[in-house]
Amino acid sequence: MKKIAAFILLWFSISVSYAQCNCDEIMSPDGKTVMQCNPLAILNNNSTQVTIAVAFNGKDNFVNISVRFSSSPKKIVGKLSVRQQDNNIITLGLVNSQVTNMVNSQLASAIFIVPGEELEKMKMSPIKTISIRLSDGLIRTYKAKMNEDVLITQLDCLE
Repeated sequence: MKKIAAFILLWFSISVSYAQCNCDEIMSPDGKTVMQCNPLAILNNNSTQVTIAVAFNGKDNFVNISVRFSSSPKKIVGKLSVRQQDNNIITLGLVNSQVTNMVNSQLASAIFIVPGEELEKMKMSPIKTISIRLSDGLIRTYKAKMNEDVLITQLDCLE
């Protein structure tokens, strides 16, 4: 009886931890399988919402950022800087970005590649702020107000 109870407890704990990942395999436009985690908001107020998620294509890790504006959107044109709570700064190169018009809001999204040396840093400390350069030439910095550990949690799910 104890073995059955232990097995059920183990199965339940594995199921619960896996369910918290919210990552799915998707097919990219080039036909490759990508493990993509669902974006989580790190900032949400009346004028802006910022979401972040990680993805893995079997070779490289990526960070996806989306910024929803209530006014006219600006395209993300530069690197992503992530300042962690331990004051390390991680800089990621831009792979692709786009602007999408949605009902009553505008969305700027971008994909950044995560070099191996930065990957290990990402797993060490939660997000404090993120900074991105937009097409108007200005650098926007957003303070994480929720889900600060999203990168740590999602990277654990992809391992």
